[in-house]
Amino acid sequence: GSRQTSNSEDPMVQAASAAANMRLTLEQVRLAQATAELKRFQLLRHIVAHKQRRKFEIGENILASLHGVRAYYHHCSDLVTGLLPTMNRFQVEQESIRNSLEQKLSPSWKARENDIEGTIATLRQATQKASATVQAISNGNRNVIEQQSSSFGLDDIENKVQIWRVPSVLADSTRLQRDPTP
Repeated sequence: GSRQTSNSEDPMVQAASAAANMRLTLEQVRLAQATAELKRFQLLRHIVAHKQRRKFEIGENILASLHGVRAYYHHCSDLVTGLLPTMNRFQVEQESIRNSLEQKLSPSWKARENDIEGTIATLRQATQKASATVQAISNGNRNVIEQQSSSFGLDDIENKVQIWRVPSVLADSTRLQRDPTP
């Protein structure tokens, strides 16, 4: 026992013991720092992994949505492709009906146009005759002057020209008539 007491009182032993304890404490602090760094690193890795996983999940959800959209439009494409023959048939039928209607209506339109042109030709002849009468009177032709003297009144001239019948004459020649057969 005396030896232990002497060792603990020995300054060299005390210095060595203090140095060893100090070294142990510093090594424990260093180990704690390293362990803390490891835990910080593991936490950081977990956070980064969580962020990356979240980004991948968002990307995967976007891809799933895009696949859904693609499937929807593919279904729409199938639907449109299924309707295409019917649409083409309707288009062909419409062209056929349009051509048939044009062929059916063309003669009556042409006849109406010819009626109007005939009315215009008649009115043009009457206008030329009236112009010739005005010219003859201005040249002093007595026969024409005597023929005109019987109808100097406005009513007589209007009746002779039939100015108030022109709209009904034109309407008769251009009137659209309903086809009795649909």
